[in-house]
Amino acid sequence: MSEEPMIILHCCNCDIRFDVTKRFYKQRLEDGEGYYCPNGHGQAFCDSLLEQHNKVLAQNETLARENRELKQQVPRRDARGQFCGREG
Repeated sequence: MSEEPMIILHCCNCDIRFDVTKRFYKQRLEDGEGYYCPNGHGQAFCDSLLEQHNKVLAQNETLARENRELKQQVPRRDARGQFCGREG
């Protein structure tokens, strides 16, 4: 039986180094669930700055699209104050 590959992690609270299996490491990266160092300090993988930026960018694009759609629904008035285009 072969041994599972290990990854060395470091606790930012107590400075201890500890091993986890490569499978556990990949799973926590994917699911974002927390885990603990051997001394009980909570750990978690956070999104990188690039991932955070991309999420904000996607949210902004969604809001801009929704804003354009809402603007198309608002009745417009001409120079005389009469509705034009869509009926209100």
